[in-house]
Amino acid sequence: MMTKIALLTDSHFGARKGSQIFHDYFEKFFRDTFFPALDDAGIDTVVHLGDCFDVRKGIDYWSLDWAKRVFFRPLQERGITLHLIVGNHDTAYKNTLRINSPELNLQEFSNVIIYSSPGTHTIKNTPIFMIPWVCEDNAAEFAEELAFSTAKVAMGHLELAGFYANANYQMQHGMDMSLLSHFDQVFSGHFHKRSSSGNVTYLGNTYQMYWNDVDETRGFHFYDLKTGDLEFVPNPNTMFHKIYYKKGKLINPNLYTNTYVKLIMEDKVNPKTLNALVEKLYKADIQDLKVIETVDLGIDDDIEIETEDTLTTLSNYVMAMEEDVNKEGIIEIFRSLYVESQEV
Repeated sequence: MMTKIALLTDSHFGARKGSQIFHDYFEKFFRDTFFPALDDAGIDTVVHLGDCFDVRKGIDYWSLDWAKRVFFRPLQERGITLHLIVGNHDTAYKNTLRINSPELNLQEFSNVIIYSSPGTHTIKNTPIFMIPWVCEDNAAEFAEELAFSTAKVAMGHLELAGFYANANYQMQHGMDMSLLSHFDQVFSGHFHKRSSSGNVTYLGNTYQMYWNDVDETRGFHFYDLKTGDLEFVPNPNTMFHKIYYKKGKLINPNLYTNTYVKLIMEDKVNPKTLNALVEKLYKADIQDLKVIETVDLGIDDDIEIETEDTLTTLSNYVMAMEEDVNKEGIIEIFRSLYVESQEV
């Protein structure tokens, strides 16, 4: 029996308000990287670890048709079984998973198995503890199923404290990973940055979606249920680019077609040269261009400047308030809004 399966997560179909540019970029990954790799490896089982769809309240018809054409039907045509865990973006409400987009949108696909409740299930003779997004409505069920599970592997859509949500922000709140310490391996979606600590691995999403993904490689994984080996398959395509420009540097604009670019000027360039460079980039059909000029503030090298991130500044401000308010509750709201604001 083939014991190797594919793992991917956080595909966010319908993202960026159904942007065709982004979905063309997503499609290139599935068409040129994902499905050819599955075909070459003879994969017949895929596990999606949550946030298959992007918007809680619904998906536009174009994006849903795109998702079925690009992802779900190719799986069905290949006879591949998809095990799909419900993530927080897949649910209509924050406190319950009872209404979720996979169960509503994918009823026509008999090869898709959806996990909207926590529990132990068998995939290719291997028991796996499947964990959809844990919320108010299913927290007690999760604790009960967790206590009785004898599986050695867990897969879910988890918010664990101590892991990086993106390159710039480490989550200080969330579930304690020690609750999952009895598993040999835990794989999770939710955070888009790939990272590992102890027995927990955040797989990272399949492609760059926001500026905070710049310079980070996305992709998917092969996982061997028998040996426990995990193999990363990189997505060779990138959406976001930083170009550091100095006088005389040659730039090939065609490398940036249909992508987002920040042009960072490391030297002072006369307006004519800058305009010519910008025009070349736009002629190459880049989607968005931001020009950033570095500024020399003339500060002496021996002067230290203390800086702190936005969330720390806000938290310190709240803690310094004299009013009798729930300061931890306010900071928790700031934390949630800060993570969401990173996705721009």
